[in-house]
Amino acid sequence: SSHFSSNCLSLPLLLILCLHPAAGRGSDCSPSACVSLLGAMAIFLPRPESKNDIVKGFIRMQCRHFAHDLDTTIVRDLAYMEAKARAAVGSHMVDILKEILTRCAASTDLARYADRKNPCIFVYNLASMPAMRARNLWAEATDLKDSKLLGLACPDQAQWKVNVQLAVMNVSYAKLEYDDGLRDTFKCMMREVFASQIGNGVTPEHVHLEIWRGGVLYITVTPPDGVSAERLQHLLSSTLDSAPRLNDALEAAFATSENGLANARTRGGKVHVGEVTRAPHPISDRSEAIFKVCAHGAWLEQNTRDWDSAQGGHVTGAAIGYKTSMVEDTGIVERYSRLMGFDG
Repeated sequence: SSHFSSNCLSLPLLLILCLHPAAGRGSDCSPSACVSLLGAMAIFLPRPESKNDIVKGFIRMQCRHFAHDLDTTIVRDLAYMEAKARAAVGSHMVDILKEILTRCAASTDLARYADRKNPCIFVYNLASMPAMRARNLWAEATDLKDSKLLGLACPDQAQWKVNVQLAVMNVSYAKLEYDDGLRDTFKCMMREVFASQIGNGVTPEHVHLEIWRGGVLYITVTPPDGVSAERLQHLLSSTLDSAPRLNDALEAAFATSENGLANARTRGGKVHVGEVTRAPHPISDRSEAIFKVCAHGAWLEQNTRDWDSAQGGHVTGAAIGYKTSMVEDTGIVERYSRLMGFDG
């Protein structure tokens, strides 16, 4: 028989040993009794903390620290979370995240300040141009994602994809937002058009499309077998450079009445590619997930601060708007934090 020292057992385990039915039958050493006792003990065994959760907590605390850098409690909590993150994922990753988060937090703060309607602030904004500075900081954050985070998060280039962000003009995105069937048809058509224009084995199944606010299309293409991400980036750039051919394909898709897309066009003229907000560039699922947690973590903290300060604005609805954005950002952070890949 084994002898246990109470000094080696935690209080929950001692309670199990005392209260579990198998513990009171000293002569019952059957396998089933032992398995039952071990199963009850396993409930209280500590599980290692998820590295994804550690990084998510560090990101949230880093964003909170931006506007509360003089709060000694937040400074202490940030130091604790940063130490945990460095131990979990390495100092190089944490340093890159801090560079990205600093720019994201500053960008959201300036972007929100630029939206204020106070006449005095409006005059100040004309001179200080916070909206332009916010855009520049966000561009710096995305450049860090592509230049530093991508290679560290996904060193295997065989897993890279190619992304482009652009606007297609003379499309009623308001109709697409409220008509699920029309939106699905639009996305399917866009995937078919881009696949056919890129060629080289790219099919609609290789093309993923998201519609962002403001009518920006976030298009990601997975390289088919035998095509590298570098080669695909060149092919996608060539497709955009051949604007007349691409625009003709778009206009033809919207001109037919069979697919219903004629109902989604506006009266502004032919459907065509407008501004390319982000030229084709390599990405990975993991680096994009990490960046989304950083970006929406920054907006979550910004909206939380604004919601807290707008509690007197229930009549105007300002607080409701911030609350809605908080819920949306929280959902994105939670969803993509599980895809950051730090847990292997």
